[in-house]
Formats: sequence, C-alpha cells, structure tokens
Amino acid sequence: MGLINSATDRDGKKYTISSAKKFDSWETAVFEGGSFSVMLGRNIRYVEVVLGDQPGLAQLVHNQVVTMVERIPPAAWAMSALDVRQEQSRATAYVTARFKVNDGIGSRSRRILESALSESGFGHILAFAQELAQLNASQWQRILRAAELDHDWMNPEHHAVAGPFVESTPIGPVAAAVVALYAGSAIARSGLSMDANQMLVFVCGAAAMALAARDILPAASFEAMYRPFEGVILAPKVEVRKS
Repeated sequence: MGLINSATDRDGKKYTISSAKKFDSWETAVFEGGSFSVMLGRNIRYVEVVLGDQPGLAQLVHNQVVTMVERIPPAAWAMSALDVRQEQSRATAYVTARFKVNDGIGSRSRRILESALSESGFGHILAFAQELAQLNASQWQRILRAAELDHDWMNPEHHAVAGPFVESTPIGPVAAAVVALYAGSAIARSGLSMDANQMLVFVCGAAAMALAARDILPAASFEAMYRPFEGVILAPKVEVRKS
C-alpha cells in the first residue's frame, strides 16, 4: 500500500507527498514539484520515517505532513540533504538491527504542528487535542450521547461567527487539522460505528472552533458549541494570540 497527495503551500508552490513501505518501516517524503520528481527521487525537501510495519501510524503521519506542507511555511519544516539522510538512516538502522527497538524520537511533523500552535497563541487548542487523545470508549460514548440529545452545538448561527474568524487566522486551519488528527486516532480506538466516528469528529471540530474564537463569540454560542464535552474535558483558558 502506498499513499500520495499533491499539496500547495501558502505561497502557491507545488509539492507531492508520498508514503511507502520500505522493508520493515514506512517513509513519508515531500518532493518539490509533481509526480515526476517522485519517480526520479529528486527535489526531496522533507522525510519522516515510521519504524516498524505500522500502516495506521504511517497514514496518520502522512496526513500530518500534508497539513504541515499546506499550512506551515517551508522555513519551519524543510530539511537539508544531510537531515534527509540522517532521517533515512534511522530506518536503515532499524531494518538491519538484530533486535527491533524503536529509537523513541517520535514524529517530527507532529512536533512542528504543535510548535506552530503554541507559538501562535493557540496552545489551548493543542491542550484540548491532547486531552482528546486520552479519552476512552466510555467517555466518547458520553460525548456522543450529549451531542445527539442537544443539537445546538451545530447551530449555523454559532458557526457563522466562529467559522470565518478561524479561517481568517493563518494558524486556524492548522488548529482544526491537529484536533482532527488527535481526535480521529482516539475515536478509531473506541470501537464505535463509522457514523458515530464521523459525528464525533464534527463535534470535536465544533468545540475546537469555539475555543479558537472564544474571545469574539457570544457566551451562549460558546457554551452551546462546547456543551458535549461538559463534565469530560474542562475548557482550557484562551491564550493571548500573537500576530
């Protein structure tokens, strides 16, 4: 199985993101330009490996890298040729090792996305996402029941205020993507139906939108959009956003 996406950054530059299994590991690479660069293996601007045959984690990393390329300036993520070789050497060391042990370095793209949120005054959204990642199946079921009993969290009048505000901030879409990534992986582990999973992702997105726009939302709108999480995750305090 392989994954490939075209992406355009905020300045209009085109990239291709490709993820493929290589022996006992996965490699996600960002190529400047189109699929021709992938075929030739040229113009590599970023590489991230997932040690071990973990297709689910590889899919998550691939999605993170697509978001990173589309929303974060290249200066924050582009790697030198030496950095690329060093990252690839992690996979080589793992594949050739007698005992397969993860080196514990973790996901570079996730760290870049998290740093972008923290540095832009959206650390409270990151805190919310990290709380989502820790929820268990019974907590997700509680959130789902609350959302099904009271649909005010999806009221278009609330979203008409919060949505445009979040989209107008350069980092807003990154915040939404990070919440979706954290929530999606946690919800998938809960064993709920596909329809329930999709609804929970929307519920998480509405709550994240409310947190991002809390300082301009009417109190009643914020409370409605965040209500499914009452008693599960205490709403984190809003940070002072940096321009």
